[in-house]
Amino acid sequence: MHALHILFVSTYPILFLISHNATEACLGDAAFPLALSLAFSIFAYLKLGFVIKDAYARSLVVSLFMALFFSFGHAAGAFEPLLGAFAEHFAAAAWTIVFFIAAAGIVRAKDGLDVACGFLNIISGIAVVLAAVNIVIVSSNAAAPADYAPDTTAKLPSYEVALERLACGVPAAASGETALKRPSIYYIILDGYARNDVMNEVYHHDDSKFLRFLNEKGFFVAEKSLANHATLTRHSLVSSLNMQYLQKIFAGTDPGSRDLAGFIDRFKDNEAVKYAKSKGYRYVAFYTFGTYRNPALEDAYLAPPGYYEYQPPSSEEFSRLLLNTTPIPYLAGFFGIVSELSYPGQIDYLRKSTNFIFDTLPKVARTAKNPIFVYAHIGQPHPPFIFDSDGSAMPAGRIGDVIINDAEAIVTTPEKRAEYRDRYTRQASFIAKRAMEAIDGILKNSPEPPVIILQSDHGPASEFKMSTLEGSNLKERFAILNAFYFPGGKYSGISHEISPVNNFRMVFDRFLDAKMELLTNECYFSTIDMPYKFTRIDGLIKN
Repeated sequence: MHALHILFVSTYPILFLISHNATEACLGDAAFPLALSLAFSIFAYLKLGFVIKDAYARSLVVSLFMALFFSFGHAAGAFEPLLGAFAEHFAAAAWTIVFFIAAAGIVRAKDGLDVACGFLNIISGIAVVLAAVNIVIVSSNAAAPADYAPDTTAKLPSYEVALERLACGVPAAASGETALKRPSIYYIILDGYARNDVMNEVYHHDDSKFLRFLNEKGFFVAEKSLANHATLTRHSLVSSLNMQYLQKIFAGTDPGSRDLAGFIDRFKDNEAVKYAKSKGYRYVAFYTFGTYRNPALEDAYLAPPGYYEYQPPSSEEFSRLLLNTTPIPYLAGFFGIVSELSYPGQIDYLRKSTNFIFDTLPKVARTAKNPIFVYAHIGQPHPPFIFDSDGSAMPAGRIGDVIINDAEAIVTTPEKRAEYRDRYTRQASFIAKRAMEAIDGILKNSPEPPVIILQSDHGPASEFKMSTLEGSNLKERFAILNAFYFPGGKYSGISHEISPVNNFRMVFDRFLDAKMELLTNECYFSTIDMPYKFTRIDGLIKN
């Protein structure tokens, strides 16, 4: 019984991480790490018996090692604001010294080790119980799946078969009217694409080629457009696809709730798609890692070949998070064993998925009979940074390689901010190039001129914080790309300040006779931990 603390200390860091991510992971995701941690600690305890004869001392040394092992990442993160790139080196040196000095003291101690073991048993046991209770409480209050878990609720045909289905004719609307003369509508999201002035002022990046292309093709580019909700993609797109502000959509929801189910439901069952369907449109959705599908609304769901060959489960994301609390990534990089620790195949699959959307959009325009409502969400230039400016794989760096994260979660030092901006602009250059090719293909292949909404859900986040307004560059995050292609150039009366909440209101009014009134353009901030608490901030943005 004296060594029970080994089991508790070996499991607590894992349970703690689960308890703080219980809305996006489950205990099953921790099964393998738990088993591995327990097996290692027991093995170490048994093998150390050849060196440390005293069982009490041996158990304390093992617990000391496990505690330092799982706290390394946290320590390096705490040191990073002060030490920058040297934080991990300092943490490694400090933790090594602490371990050997403390271990030597334990081995040399003559008395009190049994009392220390008993005390540690109680303290670590209580910590494990509290973590387990928190997991149960949070899990029961938040039933949403992981933000970036793919939805595989329906077996997909090949995309060639899906395209063939679109060529089989157009159904009549529920009212009996036909939509054959309506323009197809393309809603193309470039995730995290900055507005031109932010590209210039913050990133010192010349995006004039992209803007010149859009103007030459006849697009209206809203030069002062701001996102209505920009903390996360789910905030922005749930608002734009439902043509309403989130505080109205979620009226009555507890502002302190962390349950993401409401966002997911309103994303999947959104008003824009339902309205288009009611007017006889067919709905075409592209697979995007991180969004949710609704087979009940889809007429075609297009995913790249190999969609079922790689499905990164939430257990891999959790393992990645856990790994970053340990010195393993640091040691791997220090000794040059690997340049990048990632999910198996994730980077390649994300690259494949993005190129698939750009390649397939012109094919959809050529194949489908009008009208169609197309939702195509490009996951870049938002991190992870996976494309260099020429489309080749981005070399491994210190930030934004794997985990789909942003803002202060990855930008923690001036050095990382500079790297973020460099890698962001390189990736944005490639995404702009591919977007131009796809738009050119859509316009050439469409039997009738379509409507195209080219929009970013939010801007980048080298100076934006998801947890607080204090010190955040709100313009960087809220200033977005928002451009429209309308048949016949019907742009009269469009304000350069139009915001996403009004995008579909305007389109449906002009092309589907919806007679929807435009809302006032407003901006709201909510933290990542309080997604339903909205603070109006457009007055704080120098636009």
